[in-house]
Amino acid sequence: MYYCSTLKDVLLKLSGKATIDFIAISKLKNIEISLPPLPEQQRIVALLDKAFSAIERSRNNAEQNLKNAKELFESYLQGVFDPSTRSGQENKRNGWEEKKLSEVCEIKPPKSEAKKKLNGTDMISFLPMEDLNVADIKIKSIKERLLKDVSGSYTYFANNDVLLAKITPCFENGKLGIAKNLINNVGFGSSEYIVFRSKESVLPEFLFYFLSREHFREEGKLYMSGAVGHKRISKEWIENYIIPYPPLAEQQAIVRQLDALRTETQKLEAAYQKKLQDLEELKKSVLDKAFRGELTASALEATSVCKVIPLQKVEGISATDLQAGITAIALKKHLKKDKSHSLHHVKVEKFVHLSEYILNIDLERNPVKDAAGPNDFPHAKKVESRARKAGFYMVYKNGDYYNYKPGHSMNNIIQKAENCLGYKTNILFKLLDLFLLMDTKQAEIVATIYAAWNNLIIKGKTFSDEDIVTEARENWHKEKLKIPRERFFNALKWMKNNELLIPKGNGKLVTTKG
Repeated sequence: MYYCSTLKDVLLKLSGKATIDFIAISKLKNIEISLPPLPEQQRIVALLDKAFSAIERSRNNAEQNLKNAKELFESYLQGVFDPSTRSGQENKRNGWEEKKLSEVCEIKPPKSEAKKKLNGTDMISFLPMEDLNVADIKIKSIKERLLKDVSGSYTYFANNDVLLAKITPCFENGKLGIAKNLINNVGFGSSEYIVFRSKESVLPEFLFYFLSREHFREEGKLYMSGAVGHKRISKEWIENYIIPYPPLAEQQAIVRQLDALRTETQKLEAAYQKKLQDLEELKKSVLDKAFRGELTASALEATSVCKVIPLQKVEGISATDLQAGITAIALKKHLKKDKSHSLHHVKVEKFVHLSEYILNIDLERNPVKDAAGPNDFPHAKKVESRARKAGFYMVYKNGDYYNYKPGHSMNNIIQKAENCLGYKTNILFKLLDLFLLMDTKQAEIVATIYAAWNNLIIKGKTFSDEDIVTEARENWHKEKLKIPRERFFNALKWMKNNELLIPKGNGKLVTTKG
């Protein structure tokens, strides 16, 4: 079976076609195959079973992470517009208003605008339905037409107008965008577009994100009419649909946050798509090695960890300052809760490790399996030196521990870190709330379990709770053997009830020290 899966190119040549629909039995009988002795066949099959099982688990993880990335953005997006999830509802939504779309937008601007500004022989941008992407905020039309050739049956729009596909399945798929850089500021396109021109109270970008919600599309599907395959969204439903919106300054801030989250989500999606492609290549590579007699257990182990999802760089701040900012945020919160006495060197390093992996941010650390869990103390020393010189915070010896005290510039680095982290700041705060409940030893156990668990996912191994604990205790560092196994199992159970602490298999492997 495995060998047959390598014969695609051979079969294509026999068929003489780009796709295989028929091959004569006589030709199939003449295909020569390499046939090793039966024990060697059994060895190869056992290794391939193991390899393909690991690859399939990695594929499932990547597909789930891809789904999670998309759902993260959708959840955040819905939260912006859903009154039940927005803060300050008791204060009349903190200045938010609610109006019909027809009150804040001009829907379907008249074609006469274009005819008044241009001649029939002037060039304009042309956008057929196939060129309108799914939730692509900036439409980049590259097609050109003469105005006289399109002004009859096509839909008119101008720069900064929001276009929404109204016909099935394009509406349900989320075909939507904002027209930009149009030739002569004029565009025409499919008659199946709804065109929204924002008035002064609503930004086009804010409207775009409002219309891009899955919740909006699900509602709209209930108000579609027409023949099967040609259903369209109801004009009356669109015009009367209520949009909540805050003052323009707040809209701008929301758009910036959503832009940043959308960019980050797209990076993650690209990384997970690349992971899936790499896994397909890995399957081919493993098969090739198998039937060249080069597949060994050690080679299999090497290939199983060669394709990992890298952590993402955070724009606008160095990795050193970002780590210092995260530490300063933890220090400020511990001071506020009168828990600064529990924030020691080890606990900070555990918080930094989890922040790096959970937020999927690259702090340029190279963590190892240390006695106190996943550590990169050389990098931590570099960050501490920078923090002391810049006045962010100081680290000082206090008996058996190293403690922290704020510097004169601590609030500055906190503000910078929060601005650069954007929406991830809220995730950081949630993680910090969990950390406030822990002492140093508890933080050490949780971070070690997380790192060991993440390692197993990266390696594509099949594992149980017993395997996670064994990896975090027996296979970590001899100092971990001093901690009862029961504490690891209890911590693992607690982590599974806190979704934030369930690893995704991204980032670097935490390797053995030295």
